[in-house]
Amino acid sequence: MAEDKKEEAATKKVTKKVTKKTTKKVTKKTTKKVAETKEVKATEAVAEQVSSKKEGKKDKKKYVTRRKFARNLSNNKDVSLDKVYSLTSWSVLVKSSTKKIELIARLVRGKDVAEAMIILENLPHKVANILLKHLKNAIASATHNLDMNKEDLFIDRIDTGRAPKMKRIRYVARSRVHGYEKYQSFVRIVLNSKS
Repeated sequence: MAEDKKEEAATKKVTKKVTKKTTKKVTKKTTKKVAETKEVKATEAVAEQVSSKKEGKKDKKKYVTRRKFARNLSNNKDVSLDKVYSLTSWSVLVKSSTKKIELIARLVRGKDVAEAMIILENLPHKVANILLKHLKNAIASATHNLDMNKEDLFIDRIDTGRAPKMKRIRYVARSRVHGYEKYQSFVRIVLNSKS
C-alpha cells in the first residue's frame, strides 16, 4: 500500500510538471497569435486610414467656376449656356458657415418658387434673407431673359460649399495674439420649369 501511494504521488508530480510545461507552451503560442492578430489588425486599420485619406483627396469637391458649371449643365441637358445663366444665381462670398446655409437650404430644396419665398420670408435667420435675395434674382432673370412664367418655376438645386476663410487676430493678455478664422460659403441656386 505504501508503494502504491508513492507511485501515485510520483505520477501526480510528473503529470503536474507536464501540464505546467504544456500550459506554458500553449499560453505562449496563444499570446503570440493574439499579438500577431493585433498587429495585423493595426496594420490593416492604418492601411484603411491611408487609403481613405487618398480616396478623400480624390473625392474632395473642388469649387467649380461658373463657366464650368454652366457648360456641364448645358452638355448634360442639351440647354444653351444663356438659358443656364438665366436660371441660376451665384454668390461666392457669403459671410456665414456652410452648415448654417445648408440647414436653411434643405427646407427649400425642390419646392415651388412661391412656397420657397414664403418659407424664407418667415424664417428669422440671416441666411434666409441671403437665400431669398438670390432666389428673387434667379426668378427675375428667368422671367425677364427667358419669358418664363413665375408659377411654373421651382428650385431644381441649391448648392452650398466652402469659400476661402478670412484670417483674423484677437489681442489677448501679455502682448500676445490669438488667430481665428471667419468662415465663408458659396451659394448657387438653380431654377427649372415644370413645363
